[in-house]
Amino acid sequence: CTRWFLPLLLLPFPSTSSYFLLLFVFSMTMHAKPCFYCIVLISSLCVSSCYWQPFSIDTPLAAPWEQNVTTYREALVSQIPNIHSWRTNEIPDTIRPVDRCWCDLSGSSIFDRFNVSRWEYNTVYKLKQDLVK
Repeated sequence: CTRWFLPLLLLPFPSTSSYFLLLFVFSMTMHAKPCFYCIVLISSLCVSSCYWQPFSIDTPLAAPWEQNVTTYREALVSQIPNIHSWRTNEIPDTIRPVDRCWCDLSGSSIFDRFNVSRWEYNTVYKLKQDLVK
């Protein structure tokens, strides 16, 4: 009975509202009528999807912040004015993004879309706080 939910695991992280995602999963559950084992399996997969691995700091942003800020490295440089005086080995090669779950319920409203730009800003801000310490 998990065959109905396999496409959810293959799709990328959605940026639609949490309300729509919960309604979609609820309607799929009512249609497919999965067994208890499958419900536990699917729930654990969705809950465990919150971890993000570090990626290169030269990865492009989803939407440029400014004309000359298109990657995470450039975003970090724009947040720390004296970063040019740092040694090269003090700036990490990877950045660990802030955790984001498949269905993000931590936003301001469950009817709002997921704000990818705010997520990227929070990721850069977290790295800035770690480096400035």
